[in-house]
Amino acid sequence: MSCDPETARRIANEDPAVRAGRLAIEVMTWIVPAGNVRFEDVPAPRSMAEAEED
Repeated sequence: MSCDPETARRIANEDPAVRAGRLAIEVMTWIVPAGNVRFEDVPAPRSMAEAEED
């Protein structure tokens, strides 16, 4: 998340899985030079069968 730690903590604590105790959150500051982190547009499989295809 690109926000202050308090906001990140508040948003994460609203997650149903966090509320149910299935997930735990850890909020930390992470600073990297601009442009060093990129997310590619890679299609995700829609099923296990599709994921297993070569």
